[in-house]
Amino acid sequence: MSRTLLCAPPGQVAIVVLVLLRVTNGDVFNLGVLLPYTGHQQMRTAAGAIQLAIDSANTDKTLTELRRGGHRLSFTWRDTACDTKQGLLAAVDLWANRNDDDRPIDAFIGPGCDTVCLPAGLLASRWGIPMISYGCVSEQLSNKLVYSTFARTHASYADVGLFVGAMMARYGWQRVGVIASWKLLWEKTTAQIQVCVGGGWSMCACVRACVRPCERMCVRLHTM
Repeated sequence: MSRTLLCAPPGQVAIVVLVLLRVTNGDVFNLGVLLPYTGHQQMRTAAGAIQLAIDSANTDKTLTELRRGGHRLSFTWRDTACDTKQGLLAAVDLWANRNDDDRPIDAFIGPGCDTVCLPAGLLASRWGIPMISYGCVSEQLSNKLVYSTFARTHASYADVGLFVGAMMARYGWQRVGVIASWKLLWEKTTAQIQVCVGGGWSMCACVRACVRPCERMCVRLHTM
């Protein structure tokens, strides 16, 4: 088993994938993309962006690992709707039925919601297929004994809290205002920031669905 890292310089449209695969010259790496095209967290514009990213990766001469072996990327996507049942069906469908060219799936990109990542990540681990999420933040997914093939492109709730706490300590900041929406993702992130900041610092968090309460909070923080 060899490790292939596909990467690109900052600012370019590209896909970054770390895959443990048996690589031969001229391989086509088939990505199963899981995204919410419908549902409460729609990402309809992402479908077009995926094609652009794939096309860019397949023609970018700076992606030396791809160019050296004559490799290419392809993808097939399924709608998870950020729904557990539909998301699991989408993952199983990609795994069992392969992609549109009847090729096996080498890696999953997504899902973007914890409600799908948590169960689908277990399946990916059992199948031995890498799963790289762009939006899941649950701390449970950091357990590599359970989610052995799972990776993500950003931090978990706890990591965000540690980052804010370290940044405040580095610059000597004593107050922080957190303005977030009422959605569960941001409520949990705000709670983790409050836990990690602590230690004598003052913090005022605003979790609202509207703007005016947060505007008042900003004015209050400014006059403290």
